[in-house]
Amino acid sequence: MKKTGLTFIFLLTLFASNSYGYMGVIQAAHNAGFTHCDIAIKKEFSDFFKADDSRYNISWTERGFNITCTYGSPGDTVFQSVTFIDTGKKVTTFSTATIQSPMSPAQYMQKYSAWKYQAIQGGTTWAANEGGVICIITSLPQGGIIVQFYRSGEYQRN
Repeated sequence: MKKTGLTFIFLLTLFASNSYGYMGVIQAAHNAGFTHCDIAIKKEFSDFFKADDSRYNISWTERGFNITCTYGSPGDTVFQSVTFIDTGKKVTTFSTATIQSPMSPAQYMQKYSAWKYQAIQGGTTWAANEGGVICIITSLPQGGIIVQFYRSGEYQRN
């Protein structure tokens, strides 16, 4: 890609960054040309929209867009990134969320019993819930864990 194209994409991403909550996110998606994804955005970011302290960024191509956000407070912050693809018939999403916890993987699995153990691989614990969400728990060298959640979804266009 030419340097001007990269600069243009960077500027689109930069100017879309702000912290205006629900209407800001919806308007940013509309400004990017994605006017039929409101239902999916509302559902995927329902916790983000309730947060008092939050920030997001939107980036896009002609085929889809991604919203990355953080919300919460020090010691209890959520990082979330969702890719939206409007196929013309439905909106497909791919979501990742990350949190930190002072617990061990075993303590986390015991406290949150909805997660069912799947495997241990390379220092990570894999689990899933009945809804099909994948949870990957990684121990940190200084203690505590990183917990990552992965899921996909399909929504009606609005």
